[in-house]
Amino acid sequence: APVHSLDDLSSSRELFDAIVVPGGGLTSDGDAPEWVRERLNAALSLYETNAHAQFVLLSRGTPHKPPPVDLDGRPIDEATVSAEYLRERGVPATRLFQDTWSLDTIGNAVFLRIMHLEPRRLKRVAIITNKFHMGRVRTIFEWVLKANPRVVPFVTTYVEVPDVGLTPEQLAARVQKEAASLAKLQETTMQNFVTVDQIHAFVFEHHGAYATGIPRAPVSKELAASY
Repeated sequence: APVHSLDDLSSSRELFDAIVVPGGGLTSDGDAPEWVRERLNAALSLYETNAHAQFVLLSRGTPHKPPPVDLDGRPIDEATVSAEYLRERGVPATRLFQDTWSLDTIGNAVFLRIMHLEPRRLKRVAIITNKFHMGRVRTIFEWVLKANPRVVPFVTTYVEVPDVGLTPEQLAARVQKEAASLAKLQETTMQNFVTVDQIHAFVFEHHGAYATGIPRAPVSKELAASY
């Protein structure tokens, strides 16, 4: 599936059934960080020619650090913040679907497919993320969305936006982590877990963010700041 810039899509005026923004973290105050706002602003640009589309905002949070909380002490979900960002800028609430379950990019893709795309038969899917995240996003979403058996023959397009809002140290740490995670995924996981039921088994029996009894590896301060 191709990777495009926003300018590419603006000129082609391609239409989508679903416009998807993967999770990208929250600030300590519970706001969308600059790199996530870059994704959301791209989604708003696509809304101009895709007012019929559903916008799917992904992620409850991350296993790499505790979530921020609201004034009542309740955890703030990334997807809720992203959905409110779009709603406040004119996207109707009925066009906004949230994922308030997943904790990482693999979970993003699994929840998206099972809970939103397949039930609503959303076939043409645009997925927006930053350059530092795109390699792993594209690999994971192609793996999960194209796994058999397929209820919907998904057609995916990837929209890359710039890396903004991270210090050079934070960006370097994140790029290194993305490369290591992608290599491990391609060398082992994707070879052994191919079908939908196998991917489900991987997530809930082997993945540290979802499986019972598997410890989560700590991350550096610089890396945690990019989540």
